[in-house]
Amino acid sequence: TREDQLSSLYLNAPKKNNQSTNSQDISDFAKDDQTNIRLYDYVLDQLNMEHLSPKDHQIAQELIEGLDERGYINNYLEIKEKIKKNHNVPDRKVHDVLKIIQNFEPEGVGARSVKECLLIQLESHQFENQRLSEIIEEIITYHLEQLSEKKYELIAKHLKIEPAGVIAVEEFIKNNLNPNPGANFTSKKYSEYVIPSFEVTIDDDGIQLVNLE
Repeated sequence: TREDQLSSLYLNAPKKNNQSTNSQDISDFAKDDQTNIRLYDYVLDQLNMEHLSPKDHQIAQELIEGLDERGYINNYLEIKEKIKKNHNVPDRKVHDVLKIIQNFEPEGVGARSVKECLLIQLESHQFENQRLSEIIEEIITYHLEQLSEKKYELIAKHLKIEPAGVIAVEEFIKNNLNPNPGANFTSKKYSEYVIPSFEVTIDDDGIQLVNLE
C-alpha cells in the first residue's frame, strides 16, 4: 500500500541542549520520579502573555504552582479537586487550562506522567508518513515499560513490525524526546547526551534508522 512505501524524515539536532537522567538508557523513560523544585517564573511569564479570563488565569497559575523540578504535575488529581472546589468549575475546565500550559516551553512541561510528556513532544514532530507517527505513539502509550525491558520481539509481534523497527523507535525516543523538560531550570545535575542528526524511514522492510553523522 502507499503508506508502506518509502518515506523519510530528517530530524536535525535542536538548538537547545536537552538534558536527561537516563544516560541514554530507555528504562528511565518509564519512570515517574517525584521532585519538589518548580519552574514557576519561566512558565508564569508565558501565561501572562496569554489572553485568558481572570478565572482561567488563576486556575492556570495554581496548576503552574504544582510543577516539580522536572516540569511535571505529579499531584494533578489533588490540585484539580482543590481548583474545582475553590473556583466552582468542572473537570473539563481544569483540563482545558492544563492543555494551554502544555503548549508552553519547555516542551513537555505540565505533563502528568512520562508518557504524556513524551507524547506532548511527539506532537511537534512532522512525519511524512502517518504510519510511522502512529507506531511511535503506540509504543510510547502502551509499550514504554516493555521497551525499557528490551522486549523488542514482543512489541514487534503486537504491532506486526520487525524487531529492528522497534529498536529504531527506541533510538528516536532517546535522541529526540526529553523526559526532563525542566532540567535546564534547576541546579540539579543531569547527565547530558548528544542528539545526532539521523534519518527515519518506513518501507516494505519495516522501520529503519540511519545516523547521518
